[in-house]
Amino acid sequence: MRPKIEIYPDAAGRFRWRVVAPNGRTTASSGESFDSKGNAKRAARAFLASPPVEDVPEPTVTDGELG
Repeated sequence: MRPKIEIYPDAAGRFRWRVVAPNGRTTASSGESFDSKGNAKRAARAFLASPPVEDVPEPTVTDGELG
């Protein structure tokens, strides 16, 4: 199964989105609310169409940075 996107009204009557995995857990959500359901849908689609995630090497700590 694929994750689903849910658009829902928040307590203030504005709209938010969340991505829900097949196991029912929320895996991502909007960090802000939107004036309309359409704007929330556009934001969710933009999030899902975002560029792929890249691995970033972990920073190395030198003796001078240990404090």
